[in-house]
Amino acid sequence: MKYLIYLVLCLVAIASCSSPDGSAFEIDLTTVYNQVNFEKPVVGQVSKYVLFRGFNFGDVSSSIDYTGDTLEVTLIAKSGKNYSFQEHITIGSSVYNGADPYIEGHDMLKTSEWQVVGDSLILAGGSTFLLWPGRKSLPFVLSSGAATHTMREWGTSSNPFEASFNINDAMLNDFNFEDLIGGYDALDIPVDGDGYEILYNKPFGIIRSSRFEPETLSGFGWDLKLGR
Repeated sequence: MKYLIYLVLCLVAIASCSSPDGSAFEIDLTTVYNQVNFEKPVVGQVSKYVLFRGFNFGDVSSSIDYTGDTLEVTLIAKSGKNYSFQEHITIGSSVYNGADPYIEGHDMLKTSEWQVVGDSLILAGGSTFLLWPGRKSLPFVLSSGAATHTMREWGTSSNPFEASFNINDAMLNDFNFEDLIGGYDALDIPVDGDGYEILYNKPFGIIRSSRFEPETLSGFGWDLKLGR
């Protein structure tokens, strides 16, 4: 019996000595999926987005339905804080099977030029599928007095068209993002225009880009997809 006790004690001692440090297994989620990363940019990084249709923008009853369309945005060149991207809708996306294409120019390859100037991400030229209306500068750092909004399924608890705002945490496309920044744009809202919402941060860049009709509060957008 005493040999059995010694054996058990030895096994416990070995296990305690060989237990790995949990910190050694911490994963840097900003790079693990090889998505575009403005803090650690590498040519060849690819961010994937999925298209959705949205309903009741900004309301507690808001909802989204993914359509089965995927957008790939690839970092093809980098010089200092200047970036060049190519975008395309992947073959096999639902739009290719529809009789009435609902993504304008879905069969085109788009290119765009971006810059990081100070603490802002700026669209410097080209075109993008990510619904870029009038806002050409996204500040990565907001003032201490910036408002904090609560995320809805689609939109947030408040939809002003003035200053950018913070979102402490948000679940988008099955991934929990922290410390997001959001901003709205309006194109002729008093007449018959649409509203736009951009959610982003650094390093991920644009995480959600939406377009909605003010009267019906319905529309569509792109969500960043992390993982395979």
